[in-house]
Amino acid sequence: MEEGDDRQIHLGYAAREEQDAIFLDELKDHAARLGNVTLVPLFSDEGNFARVDMMKQKLPDPLNTYDYFMCGPSPMMNGIMADLKQEGVSRNKIHTEAFEFR
Repeated sequence: MEEGDDRQIHLGYAAREEQDAIFLDELKDHAARLGNVTLVPLFSDEGNFARVDMMKQKLPDPLNTYDYFMCGPSPMMNGIMADLKQEGVSRNKIHTEAFEFR
């Protein structure tokens, strides 16, 4: 994202623990500098998971008003995508990139 972009961005960043969150400090700094990015850390050891029910709690507007750009393991992404569709988010608003842990 470039400076001057006026879109409001909510970046959910999920990891097992804060210490596992690669580049978290850099993301915090970048979000603070831009001013229109809200970083939402989700650490499962604290009970905050990358799930749609958590998105409903953390996002200020109805879920179907957002575009979603997700990257993660296929099982997680498939589950989130199915739940987003149940919440009325159209498939063309969900953009994904899957990876696998080896």
